[in-house]
Amino acid sequence: MLKFSKRTQILEANDDPAFPKYVFSLTPIEQLPQYAKRTDCFLDVLGKITAVSNAAIVRNTSGDLMMRRIIKLQDHKGITIDLSLSGQRALEFNAEAVFDVGEPSRNCNLCGHFNEGV
Repeated sequence: MLKFSKRTQILEANDDPAFPKYVFSLTPIEQLPQYAKRTDCFLDVLGKITAVSNAAIVRNTSGDLMMRRIIKLQDHKGITIDLSLSGQRALEFNAEAVFDVGEPSRNCNLCGHFNEGV
């Protein structure tokens, strides 16, 4: 995540960088609860999708109706966590493409929210 101020300058880099293009800092699933409700950082998590719910209309904490889909993610230790996709993301997520019962797990990128207590 980048944050810009009024003094931020963006300059074109004219040479190939000597640093890696992508760097991941994996966060273990058991550490995710401490990041619940935070929007100031992105986390890298490695796991496999073990279950995907249907998209459903539910009430959020303020009583408004919203679309939600729950995805269960499991790490190499067997620890699982429920991730929530909301709104348009819940509708657009192609569950058929990433999870079929009896089929090998597939890799995909998710951008969701940790569900505390779900």
